[in-house]
Amino acid sequence: MRNKRAARLGNGFSKNLEHLRAATAGYYAHYNFVRRYSTIRTTPSVAAGLVSKPMSIGEFVEWVDVYAR
Repeated sequence: MRNKRAARLGNGFSKNLEHLRAATAGYYAHYNFVRRYSTIRTTPSVAAGLVSKPMSIGEFVEWVDVYAR
């Protein structure tokens, strides 16, 4: 329920499917590539060996801008 688009007025509420997909993809990307967890002391993507270092918010925004096209 951290994704506010899904929390409003019940689960899965969005004005259209494209916006719901974009909001959900952005949430999961931030969850896996940016947010650090105290139990593993890094991000899940670094722990899994997908990337070498966690992304900063600035890098994440640039990454979304490039790959959203």
